[in-house]
Amino acid sequence: MLNRVFVYGTLRSDMGSYELINDFVLKREVAKIRGILYDLPYGYPAVILGKGFVYGELLTLKKINVILPRLDDYEGYYGYKNKNNLYIRVKTIAQTGSEKKETYVYLWKDKNKLPLIGTKIKSGDWLKYKLG
Repeated sequence: MLNRVFVYGTLRSDMGSYELINDFVLKREVAKIRGILYDLPYGYPAVILGKGFVYGELLTLKKINVILPRLDDYEGYYGYKNKNNLYIRVKTIAQTGSEKKETYVYLWKDKNKLPLIGTKIKSGDWLKYKLG
């Protein structure tokens, strides 16, 4: 099981929800993944796969078997192909400087609806977008 998660929104270290995972973080690195980032009208972002870049943080976590279920709950991920999922947890590659590392990331479940309900963030950085 992977012990890394890429975060791009409310779980970033500058955001309030980071406190949910702070005690489990062994290492935090500036990183990016391939994808398209949207701001949702609910106060949080979402990502779908795409050719652009999404910027955030790659977190290496301890006690992954404890924290991953908590992250799943926070992100509204209830299991593979569960119809109630808000997000899906998938493996992807994050780039940190010149290194590429396999990681988990939470993607928006319904990639076709996302452009209809969200605002595309061209910079790929939700934190910069929110801080204006």
